[in-house]
Amino acid sequence: MEQPTPENQITDVGVDIAKDRLDYTVDDTRCAHVENTHRGHRALIKHLQSLPNARVVCEATGGYKRAIVAALLLAQIQICVVNSGRVRAFARAAGLLAKTDPLDAQLLRRFGLQMKPRLHRALDEAAATLRELLDYRRQISDQLVATGNRCEFAGRILRERLEILRALLATELEQTDALIKSKRPRGDFLA
Repeated sequence: MEQPTPENQITDVGVDIAKDRLDYTVDDTRCAHVENTHRGHRALIKHLQSLPNARVVCEATGGYKRAIVAALLLAQIQICVVNSGRVRAFARAAGLLAKTDPLDAQLLRRFGLQMKPRLHRALDEAAATLRELLDYRRQISDQLVATGNRCEFAGRILRERLEILRALLATELEQTDALIKSKRPRGDFLA
């Protein structure tokens, strides 16, 4: 088995991403945090660049991860964006049931050490735009269904308001579908 050297040694870093802050750890005992802002991202990147071959492991947490993932990729720091369901299953299997942001950062680091997840690659701009539009479409669709469900049990006055909202959502869904269709590559199998 190959012995770790400074050239091939990977430093796994667990990063728990929240709206306002990033909790991170490089070992199983200490956890630090920075704000989830551009300034905080710069501070984290500076710290990660001081480590031998830092590899960040974080969960796919929706919008809160976008800016830090982009900043890490731009700084050429390896990053693995992992499915939160896989991490929760790993935690249950390891008997790690407590849940706090620092413990989640440690869990993500352990997950990276044990599971060796694949590295995240940047999407080109067109693919990122399409993914964003598809996420938005799903949200509109969910809101449309929820509004329709509320209409079934609403009184007359509220039902009128909900019908207006439902019409707006239906229009937005149609316009978003048209935008998605215009952004898809030609010859797409989803036609």
